[in-house]
Amino acid sequence: MDGAGASSPYPAVFIFEHKVQHISCFIHNSQDLTYFAYLIKVQPDDPDSPVACHVFWATDPNQNFTLL
Repeated sequence: MDGAGASSPYPAVFIFEHKVQHISCFIHNSQDLTYFAYLIKVQPDDPDSPVACHVFWATDPNQNFTLL
């Protein structure tokens, strides 16, 4: 999100970071772009690790595309 505040009307807020290769499933609803979610392994190097679900919501659907 480097520089997102300079060219975007939305303030950049860094909450956490997950490497793309650790995401096991990405979910979005093409009918409602204000929501998206993904599953990530709690311990990425452990094949038997449980997963955590992260769900995001934005008041403006264009904000989600800024995140992705």
